[in-house]
Amino acid sequence: MPGPILFLIFINDLDNAATVISALAKFADNTKLGHTVGSAREREDLQQALDQLIEWADTWGMAFNIKKCKVMHLGFNNTKHVYTMQGEQLEVTEEERDIGVIMTSSLKPSAQCRKAD
Repeated sequence: MPGPILFLIFINDLDNAATVISALAKFADNTKLGHTVGSAREREDLQQALDQLIEWADTWGMAFNIKKCKVMHLGFNNTKHVYTMQGEQLEVTEEERDIGVIMTSSLKPSAQCRKAD
């Protein structure tokens, strides 16, 4: 069991790389972040935070698997801005599974209920 614990210790300062992010959660080799974006400035802040995460990974000899990095836009008035990592546009998703729970961009439990049937 020391492998996962050592990895969590290794990435412990990841939070410091993107201080403007509202929420950053780490679990094993998965990282999820959340941020409220209501203005052009906040969109720029989020993109800058993504860039800082890439810089952090480069500094520590790691890399994000950008093919697995996705954006889920929440809210009716969301402008659905395009975000990038290393110049590559991040895929937009409407549904994502997180530790067995299905989250959708509408935040409705329908997909989870269908799965439970």
